Amino acid sequence: MTVFEQVKEAVDMRTVAEGYGLNIDRSGMCLCPFHAEKMPSAKIYPHNIYCFGCGVSADVIGFTQKMFTIAEPIEAVKKLNDDYQCSKNKQLYRF
Repeated sequence: MTVFEQVKEAVDMRTVAEGYGLNIDRSGMCLCPFHAEKMPSAKIYPHNIYCFGCGVSADVIGFTQKMFTIAEPIEAVKKLNDDYQCSKNKQLYRF
């Protein structure tokens, strides 16, 4: 299992989105953090986010990259691991 798969399995999209500041309603809708809007157009699914307004779709790693302008996916994995303790195994970053 790759480090990317480990992180995706360890933490769900809703947890990450709420942890990074999105207010999600009962139906899983929220304001898209990637464009200005007044009505929620982003839907949070268990493994990804999809915005019906701008078309952005991302898993937890891609979402973290976009939210924090992180260029490399591995850096987003490291951030997620630091923020959510995705791995009990300290060798998560090893390649």
